[in-house]
Amino acid sequence: MGYARQETQTGDLVCIVYGCDVPLIIRPSGDGKYVIVGDSYLYGMMSGQMVKLQKEENFTTEYFTFQ
Repeated sequence: MGYARQETQTGDLVCIVYGCDVPLIIRPSGDGKYVIVGDSYLYGMMSGQMVKLQKEENFTTEYFTFQ
């Protein structure tokens, strides 16, 4: 359960960025880069909860280049 900006579209991604307090909605721009659509609220993914879960569940880290 959560909230995202009205501009969010199918195909956008939820991105947990180290050092950011809220999840971001990002969109591929077609040239291998991404644009930030805005922030979001996702229950259970706020204030570093996903970083803790990543360590416990061994999730991988991905790198994105933003325009």
